[in-house]
Amino acid sequence: MNVLSAFPEISTMSTAEVASRFADLCREGRYVEAVTELYAPDVTSIEPEGGMWPESTRGYDRVLQKAYMFAELVDKQNHGYVSEPVVAGEHFSISMILDVTLKGGGRFRIEGVSVHHVRDGVITLEHFFYPPMR
Repeated sequence: MNVLSAFPEISTMSTAEVASRFADLCREGRYVEAVTELYAPDVTSIEPEGGMWPESTRGYDRVLQKAYMFAELVDKQNHGYVSEPVVAGEHFSISMILDVTLKGGGRFRIEGVSVHHVRDGVITLEHFFYPPMR
């Protein structure tokens, strides 16, 4: 499997390989690295309505900024779970449980599912489904 860098032109990774790498990075709490390694320049990120993040974030730089912001909010990851990916054609999904303590704040736990679209070996769309965090 080749290792991707930001803005890969052509990737030889299949959807299953991207999904596996994404899940591995998330299991390790390496969310920023998942973006830098696996996301397309024109990526779109969709979050639940009414939460703390914009419902739609477009473009690599903005999605990367969102990942950095999340990483900066977290003081400690207490528990996490990431399922094995389910792959169907150019899409994959995973379920996640995240239990974190926020810097200067309390502890929260969230359970959700994300669906991702892969084109040319990079993620072009991520869509999260979970109860909105407020």
